Amino acid sequence: MAGSPKEVAEHWFEEVWNQGRRDKIDELLARDCVIHDGGQDIAGPDGFKRFYDQIQNTLSGVRVNPQQVISEGDYVSVRWISTGRHKDTGKNVEITGMSLMRFRDGQCVEAWQNWDLHGMMEQVKAVPERAFSQAAG
Repeated sequence: MAGSPKEVAEHWFEEVWNQGRRDKIDELLARDCVIHDGGQDIAGPDGFKRFYDQIQNTLSGVRVNPQQVISEGDYVSVRWISTGRHKDTGKNVEITGMSLMRFRDGQCVEAWQNWDLHGMMEQVKAVPERAFSQAAG
């Protein structure tokens, strides 16, 4: 896709996540793209599709709403809030996160993301509400 890195990043969130266009992953991620997600690396479009499918199998109605998008050169930083319904419990969840993406020739070539998985698990009661305070005490 032609456009500035900021436009491509916004297109990524809208097309892939909000419209569920899994086919856009091949278009918007470079073959050699690496996405650093906490302690794991997700390699290329095929690796990302596995991650994407896990999310889609866990949540329905996924929406990712960018709250702030900052662009400088080839880099775009996005602070976002994602919503969906946890399929096993039927509970609505809200997840916050941040993504820093690097682009080349209209494709993401590397990204770093962090999102509040623990917060989501608390919302569906998959972890004790006070897990960290109990472990610290």
